[in-house]
Amino acid sequence: MLNVRAIQINFGLQEVLKNISFGLNAGEVIAITGANGAGKSSLLKCIAGTLAPSSGEIQLQKGIHFAYLPQSRPTEKQSVMEFLLRDFPEIHKSYQKMHSRNIETIEYANAITEYLEIGGYELESKFARLLLSFGFDETDLSRELQDFSEGQKQIFPLLQILASDAQLLILDEPTNHLDISMCLYLEKVICKEKQKGRSFIVVSHDRVFVDKIADRTLYIQRGESILVRGGYSQLLVHLEQDFQSRQELAVNIQDKIKKLETEARRKKVWAGRKEKEKNGAADKGFIGARAAKLAKRAKVVEQRQQQMLETLKAEKPFVEKKLNLSFADYTVANKHILSAQNLSKKFGERAIFENVSLELTTQDRVAIIGDNGSGKTTLMKCLLGYEQASSGQIHRNNYAKWLYFPQNIQDYFTEKILLHNLMSYGVEEAIVRQFLGAAKLRRERVLQPISTLSYGELMRAAIVSAILASSEFLFLDEPTNHLDIESLEVLDQLLCQFPGGLLFISHDRQFIAKNALTILSIESFML
Repeated sequence: MLNVRAIQINFGLQEVLKNISFGLNAGEVIAITGANGAGKSSLLKCIAGTLAPSSGEIQLQKGIHFAYLPQSRPTEKQSVMEFLLRDFPEIHKSYQKMHSRNIETIEYANAITEYLEIGGYELESKFARLLLSFGFDETDLSRELQDFSEGQKQIFPLLQILASDAQLLILDEPTNHLDISMCLYLEKVICKEKQKGRSFIVVSHDRVFVDKIADRTLYIQRGESILVRGGYSQLLVHLEQDFQSRQELAVNIQDKIKKLETEARRKKVWAGRKEKEKNGAADKGFIGARAAKLAKRAKVVEQRQQQMLETLKAEKPFVEKKLNLSFADYTVANKHILSAQNLSKKFGERAIFENVSLELTTQDRVAIIGDNGSGKTTLMKCLLGYEQASSGQIHRNNYAKWLYFPQNIQDYFTEKILLHNLMSYGVEEAIVRQFLGAAKLRRERVLQPISTLSYGELMRAAIVSAILASSEFLFLDEPTNHLDIESLEVLDQLLCQFPGGLLFISHDRQFIAKNALTILSIESFML
């Protein structure tokens, strides 16, 4: 169906991708993953034809149609149906005519007939079926877009391309902002469409999602790609094996380099000695000729060894350093953090949550889950006093050391430069830099303005600040939002080392499984 051959992408002097190749068959799903900025979205744009590669070619089988879903959410002020029909211009025009305020009775009848004949009602039925498959109601088609949560809005562009006749669907981070139930719906829809012969290329950082849908996974790192059968779990196994083999090869080559360098130094001394003998024997006939011959031979040997050294150094593989988190240990005593009794919150007449009772200690690691818009963030803000509950009581331990990381993690930092934010804990700069380095924030990155750093870098720095502050409890609101897979792995390890308690909101199933001892769900306004 699709062949991608030796794709290279350069932006000026920056080489983003080099020699990326893979094929895609009918009814197959390829997941693409890697660090933020690795070139995943650029690769999708090349396949979709919106970006020309610097070299290489992309061949799509004749007669195959594709649909491309970039990273975006609808912001228009219109109904869901109006939005969905935008990609079907003829039907959309007929729909608008039919719903015009000034239309006459006869014109209305003609518009209905036209709408029927061009497949408008058939398309509406398709949209209704797709809506139901994602847990919506058919009546949601007539609702305004702004009535829905950010995660729900993310589904509507997906419905557009699912309703098309495209056999190849190209999706760039479709799970962004989706809650767990929406992710489950999407997995089922992709698997169902795959059985019909449709193919998918999906960029995603959702580790469980990739495991569920992917037949093969393409991992992009430092501009190059690794393609493995299966999903994220199989990729991890491959990367571990690749790390071990690269490490062994690098060690063997380094040993050879050391031996050659030692031999080269010895030969250089020998060559220098022969050169002196040659000069000293310039007028001594046979002895002079023999000395000159030995000196020449010594230089040839030295040059050959230098060439072997250069070859070995070129062959030595790059070995990514494994994450090595080493922080000063501190002990967190079992301490009461807060308790809430019969907490309720309303916005006007609309209930957000009701009769919530909760107790937290430094030994607790609690995840709050629930659909988008169910009130998880509002509950956390009420618990911390950033919002006022409508009723109920909250008792907080003012002597406990806790920190709150909001969804917009930039708001956590008060100083412009990253390093300056971590210098208020009485720890020497060298130690702070060491801790940041352990969290993969090295050298010049720690001196960058907060505004220039990625969400993943800021979240890692925030966890480091919590350890430097000897915090006893963390409140985290969607800490995995916008994180790439590498940052998710680092965050998991950082929180594993954190000795205190946690209360966090997340839709990332693997993150929840690794970090939560207790899971609370908000359903029908109740916890």
